[in-house]
Amino acid sequence: MFRAFVFLSGWPATRDNPKQNKQVYDIMLRLIQVAADHGWGEYRTPPAFQDAILKAYSFNNYALLRYQQRLKDATDPNGIISAGRYGMWPKNMRQVSGIWPGPSPTT
Repeated sequence: MFRAFVFLSGWPATRDNPKQNKQVYDIMLRLIQVAADHGWGEYRTPPAFQDAILKAYSFNNYALLRYQQRLKDATDPNGIISAGRYGMWPKNMRQVSGIWPGPSPTT
């Protein structure tokens, strides 16, 4: 039998209140971390959180990330197709501060 946990949420974001936006952003990052601590993965997320979601899949020294990076490098060696989308950064942009939890797993 399959088990699933579904959590749907809508968070307010406005152009007029950057303080509220920052609070919402920080809450979402915390929820991502709590979910990761319990072994729950995200299915979909807005682009602003895709790097944080990818960091949550750290099993086996980021095996999934290393696999996806190899595919990205093989199919798009110049990194011009959707750079950074879904947390997949081209090889020449992986060391940008804040993207990875440490050194890039492929180095």
